[in-house]
Order: sequence, then structure tokens, then C-alpha cells
Amino acid sequence: MKDKNLRWITMAELFVVVFILSILATLIFIALSRYSVQARNSARATDIDTIIQSLEICWTKASRYPFPTDWVEVTYSWWELWTQWVIWESMMYSLENLAKEYKDPLTKTYYSYSRLNTRREYEVWAVMEEEWENLAYIRWTYNRIVVLLVNTGSVDYILTIPNITSSNLDNTDIVNLQENGKLSFHESTNLPDSYKNTVLKSNWLSEEFTLGSILAYTWRIRDLSETENQIKLLKKLQEIYTPTKIWKTNHTIKTIVDLEIDEENPSLEAKLFIQKLIKRWIKANIIFSEDAESCSE
Repeated sequence: MKDKNLRWITMAELFVVVFILSILATLIFIALSRYSVQARNSARATDIDTIIQSLEICWTKASRYPFPTDWVEVTYSWWELWTQWVIWESMMYSLENLAKEYKDPLTKTYYSYSRLNTRREYEVWAVMEEEWENLAYIRWTYNRIVVLLVNTGSVDYILTIPNITSSNLDNTDIVNLQENGKLSFHESTNLPDSYKNTVLKSNWLSEEFTLGSILAYTWRIRDLSETENQIKLLKKLQEIYTPTKIWKTNHTIKTIVDLEIDEENPSLEAKLFIQKLIKRWIKANIIFSEDAESCSE
């Protein structure tokens, strides 16, 4: 009887030991998994920093950024807005100082890259692993407000596009993309198209920018020299961006949304803001009929 009791005590102790060991193993596995995720995210950020440095060296030498490898054009009325795909082969020739090909440490896919039609602005993308969902990670020189289309016929167009990367390139028409919420955003689940067949794909799209119109200005760019047209553009930008969530993460768009705009009697603040925006992102050498900056001195 005594031996039997000892046997049961021994079995109970064994179960307790096994139970404790299983808990410890689970905790160690979770800790190691988190460490691995953090290490991969750190590697991605470092890779993107290196690529950015190479792009800037390319700009210094050529005064333009290179096309993506095997690029796809995103268009408006058949006119190119931007080209998009990955940083690989053909880009490596332009980015001469890159010592190797850079790939995501988990999926082994190349990082995503988009270049604006002006060749002067870009976005570089990775995907960061988070606890509940994978999120887009972006570094950019793109102004994140407007794309300018010129020489498309008798008129010029200014389009409100906060990002120049699509989460789905099956359709490359910008109107379709924005109406269906298929633009990618920093720290959102709208991931670049090149990730959609990988383990980092997103399970859902965030509805950040799904308006029915992206057209902010239709006429000749030179007519933006007049204050009346400048304020009309600013008002249209405000009307388009106010219902979206973009202003919560984009300081310039938040300023546009918060401005008090009186089209009949515009404030000096409004005129200064839109003229700086036009000079910086639309037409640098434009001459304003009423220069708000000189009036403010």
C-alpha cells in the first residue's frame, strides 16, 4: 500500500513538472518569436535607409530618380501619374553604390518602390510585422498632397493623391484605385501590391481615402498666378481632404483642413499657404500677380 501511494505521488509530481516545463517552453517560444520579429523589422528599416541613401546619390549624379524594375504605370485618363514595382535588377545599375540586392528578411521579396511622373519624387516601402496585423512602412520624398499633370491637351490637371503606391495593380486607373480604397498608406494595412502573395499579406484594407473625386484643378497652370484661382484650388483641396482620415497623419493636409477660407476676402494666411504650396510642388518659377510673401513683410 505504501509503495502504491508513493507511486501515485511520483506520478502527480511528474505531471506538475511536465506542466511547468510546457509553460516555460511556451513563454520562451513567445519571447524568441518577439525577438525574431523585432530583429526582422530592424533589418527592414536599415535596408530602407541604405536604399534611400543610394537614391539620393543617384539624384546628385543624374538629377532624377530611376524607374522601378519591371514597372507598371498608374494612370489618369491614360496619362502616367507614377510607375511602381520593386527595387531589383535594372535599378541596381542606377544605384551603383548598393553592395547587394536587398530583400525582406522573411519573405525574400524585393522592397517596393514608386516614382512620380516628374522623376523628382518617390516612395520606398517595406512591411513591418506587428502583433495583430502587418503594417506598411514608407520613406518618401513625394509631397503626399498633389500630382500635377501638364501638357495633356488644352488643359492641365492637379490631382489630390496622398500616396503614390497602390495595394493592387490589377487595375491601374487612379480613379478606380482611390474609389475602392486601394492606395497604400504608412502604418496602415493597405500594403504595396508586391506583398499580396506573401505571408505578409494583409487580411483587410483600411478605408483611408475612398472619395468619388480626386480632381482639384482643371485649367492652365499659368492661371494660378491669379489670387482668385489660387484660393479656388485651396478650397477644393480642403473639400476633398476634409472627409478623409489622411489629415490625422499628414501635417500639411491637416493645415489645409483647418484653414478658414473666405473666397471673397481670403486671409493673408491662406494666400501665403497656397502660394508656398504652388511654388514648392506645382510650379517653382511661377510669378504671382499678388505676392502674399511681400505683402506680409
